[in-house]
Amino acid sequence: MAKTTANRKNLIYLEKSYLCTIVYLFTMSLPEYDSIYVHAMHVTGKMIKKVRQMLAQDRRLTLRSIAEELDISKDKVHTIVCNDLGKSLQEPDQGTTTMRYLRLLIFVFICCRVVKMIMNIVLPDEKANIMNKKRFFEEFTGGEIVMPKKNRRPEDYEEMFTGNTDDTFRIGLTVTKKSLRLYADFYSADIIVASPLGLRVIVGAEGEEGRDFDFLASVELLVMDQADIFLMQNWDHVLHVLDHFHLQPQESHGTNFARVRSWVLNGWTQYYRQTLLFSSVILPEFNALFNKKCHNYAGKICVVNPIMTGSICHVVVQLPQVFHRFDVQSIGESVDARFDIFTKKILPQYKDVLMNHVLIYIPSYFDYVRLRNYFKKEGLNFVQICEYSKEGKIARARDMFFHDEVHFLLYSERFHFFRRPSIKGILHILFYKPPTFPHFYSEMCNLIRVSIVLGTGVLCNYVSVYLSRSSGAWMLSAMIFSKVEHNCTNKVQLRYPPTPHMEENIYLNN
Repeated sequence: MAKTTANRKNLIYLEKSYLCTIVYLFTMSLPEYDSIYVHAMHVTGKMIKKVRQMLAQDRRLTLRSIAEELDISKDKVHTIVCNDLGKSLQEPDQGTTTMRYLRLLIFVFICCRVVKMIMNIVLPDEKANIMNKKRFFEEFTGGEIVMPKKNRRPEDYEEMFTGNTDDTFRIGLTVTKKSLRLYADFYSADIIVASPLGLRVIVGAEGEEGRDFDFLASVELLVMDQADIFLMQNWDHVLHVLDHFHLQPQESHGTNFARVRSWVLNGWTQYYRQTLLFSSVILPEFNALFNKKCHNYAGKICVVNPIMTGSICHVVVQLPQVFHRFDVQSIGESVDARFDIFTKKILPQYKDVLMNHVLIYIPSYFDYVRLRNYFKKEGLNFVQICEYSKEGKIARARDMFFHDEVHFLLYSERFHFFRRPSIKGILHILFYKPPTFPHFYSEMCNLIRVSIVLGTGVLCNYVSVYLSRSSGAWMLSAMIFSKVEHNCTNKVQLRYPPTPHMEENIYLNN
């Protein structure tokens, strides 16, 4: 309990600061609803504060207009207003649009959970005035998935997909003094809760009619929760939406430019936006977004929990595992170099008739398509399963692979993420690249039921971010910088930390 409280305080401190923050939560030390509650408190607190400031400024302007009608001198008006509300009449308090807070979420049922928390924080009374509440619960609830009691899926899968998993949604919220309005127009909303795809539909592409993105011009707080799941959906939607932040509005949308802040008029809005990104894994895409899309004047901070033991320790079968390393000069060269190493050095070893039942695990869909085309060109005996495969083809591919009618099975990571099936008949696993989620490594290896088989991975000096989660921090340096080809079993992983003398030999034959 004390540890949870400390983590919550640290998270609140990061959010209260104006830094652009990226937080990697490798261990779910916060309870399921705790982090969501902290985010909701942070966003709601900022929103209520801004609403009160705007209402106070409206009152100042009203007092000034009444004073002018009564022919009271400007000095007296200024004194009255300052004594009453404590601030000057001339203080700007707006951006070019009203919407300041954007929260990106993955699924509808999580959006429903977040909006209900905002309701309870803003208006805890059950009889509070919440407009369009009935419509919200009709559209954002239901569609729950009942998990099977037999052949249960992994625990993280059941938690992730137990509710409505629709990823096309958006809703605007407006807070007033005594009410909360749902389904507010985006140009009058204080906060928008949406999915990347839900916003992408509105933002549109260049040349499309009816596209609208002016409401993103004055975003002051962006929260991206469970950002690692965005990669399993479509990361391009996130980048496309972020590219339309802080652009000059095409229309005024009823803005009172006398109340617009000077740094907004100067086009400096991006330097005053706080970005909070939360993920369970370290990924290069997040680091690139952090460096290229976040420009807060107060600075940036990245919080990472160290991984002492990798997921390889969770492999329960006695499985020899070989890691083939290659070196490249840049990350751009690694794509072609990995393909050449895999097709010319590794794959020929598994073309023999005795090396049957080979599953090739491919994290990237682009690599999946490239390998599929190569297999077709070479006339290899294979089947394929990806996230776009139809049910009939999936069942047929699994049956053919199990009954040894095909030699290879191309298997995409996104399919495994969304379906999490138990593939039968695996004798050899080839990891084209370390998995995005570390527990997928041990999960796939544990599908093997024979102890004489082999697991093989391909890595280079630019995949340390991925590899550290599978191998652990103690073993990473030995695997990346050693000059030997690594051959290990899961038993060896229990011997950490390595001493300087055993570092070169820890992955040798046992």
